[in-house]
Amino acid sequence: MPASGRVERKYRVALALYVVLGVVAWTTLSSDAVEVFGKAVPLRLLPVLVLCGFALRTWVAMQAERIRRKAEDGQP
Repeated sequence: MPASGRVERKYRVALALYVVLGVVAWTTLSSDAVEVFGKAVPLRLLPVLVLCGFALRTWVAMQAERIRRKAEDGQP
């Protein structure tokens, strides 16, 4: 399997795991509120937001990798 195919597969697996972790966090944590910057926020929302940040970072890294790969192949 070429390296690009492995990277794409790892990317898809990573995003799927973020979704699974988000669902697990959402279903296992209570809906009690905690105070964040003076506002009540459901406790289950905090880890989901962190996971969304990781997913965004992974997406940006993958887009950069695709652009680098395209430049190496000489495509416009």
